[in-house]
Amino acid sequence: NYHSMLPALGWITYSILYQVLSATVYCTLVPNILAAEYDNASSLYASMNLTTTILSMLTMTVLGCIADQFGLQKHAQLLNQYIGIALSFAIYAIFELNISSQVKLVLLQFAYIVGIYCLRTGIMHNNAVLTCFPKEKRVMISSLSNFGGFAVTLGCLVVLTFLGDRLPQTTWILVFCVLMTGVSVLSLWEPNPPPPSQRAIRLNRTALNDDDDMVGSPSSSLKYGHESYPLIGGASPSSNAAAVKASLMTLVDAVRLVPSDLQHRRAFYILIMYAFYNASGCAFVVYVCQYFLDAYGLSFSQVSAVNLGYNVAILVGSLIGLVVDKVASSFTRVPNAVDILAVEEGDGVSRSEVISLMVNNILFLVAPVGMYISVHHPYPHSEYVAFLCAFALGVLYGWLFPLIRAVLTKVMPQDKAGAFIALFTTFSYIGLFMLSFAYKIAMDLGYNADILPL
Repeated sequence: NYHSMLPALGWITYSILYQVLSATVYCTLVPNILAAEYDNASSLYASMNLTTTILSMLTMTVLGCIADQFGLQKHAQLLNQYIGIALSFAIYAIFELNISSQVKLVLLQFAYIVGIYCLRTGIMHNNAVLTCFPKEKRVMISSLSNFGGFAVTLGCLVVLTFLGDRLPQTTWILVFCVLMTGVSVLSLWEPNPPPPSQRAIRLNRTALNDDDDMVGSPSSSLKYGHESYPLIGGASPSSNAAAVKASLMTLVDAVRLVPSDLQHRRAFYILIMYAFYNASGCAFVVYVCQYFLDAYGLSFSQVSAVNLGYNVAILVGSLIGLVVDKVASSFTRVPNAVDILAVEEGDGVSRSEVISLMVNNILFLVAPVGMYISVHHPYPHSEYVAFLCAFALGVLYGWLFPLIRAVLTKVMPQDKAGAFIALFTTFSYIGLFMLSFAYKIAMDLGYNADILPL
């Protein structure tokens, strides 16, 4: 059905936009250009990512809760999306400016930090929109989003690998920014979660149905991406202030009830698991190019090829996740499948999903150890083993992220969906902060990125 597919396509679009800009502009082109212009490029790049991570960790939880309380998740995503695109254009312009290297560096750091911060904030709001879709479809839609994002990114990296020398690297930044600006229009069709005051809590609710909208109110206009909001426009300042206070209290309650409430505790287990996963998964996405640059002194085309291989691995992982979900959906969902998550009937969480989460987290420890040994204790063809370990990390990343995101939306208390999605993003940056901080200290002590897996 054309109308039922549009919201999902709109939601998936942002994942494509984020992955392409992150992998090409922020994780491949910028570090390579920095390495050519500045002697301390590794330290500069680590500092910029650490600063962005700290900002994300300290602010995103509150911003996510406020956006949820006002019913503005989609609009907040669009705002951050276009600020991020604009600052990506600014990075191109800064590199082209004929000014002193010191002034250029200051401008570049500002554009990079704020640009990637806004794009990451957009991902938080995008994750919250996943709750609009039926529970039984969330793993599939989440996996399709991951697959689509990395498939398009893979195509862009193929172009960089084989045609990268045809144009200056700064021109490639402009090319990808223009491309993603055009793609971004599709995100206007994604749905928007209603605020808590209008949220209907039903286990198997059908999102965006012609006969019954998501909000569950005949007067609502929440269909096919058209929203109406109870606050902000036309509301008194006191109403807006009360809503902000309510959003913060929702966040406090989400944390306060963890020790005493089973449903809150289950969701918190998922968040802890995600923090550990993200430390080795998402963090390595950020530093994969810098790692192989420092460990083996690769050329630009070789680094692009490594990044290409890593994204192939993520694509393979996304496909594995889709296949596992399809196969597992044919079996009966078993309540209390694994005691540690206390899965209950109605959550829609299968035994295969829970076991996949546990196994993947264990493997996320093994792969970096293999990389570290291959670099610091070389043996014949050890560089290929290092790349295979990186490939394994990519497969696990592509498989686990959409799964863990979908499982969280199933087990979390639905009346605190915005708070837990915001905490989900915060925990991801806690993991990223742990690695980024250690990496920055290592750079200051004179180590290279080859210490990253440790």
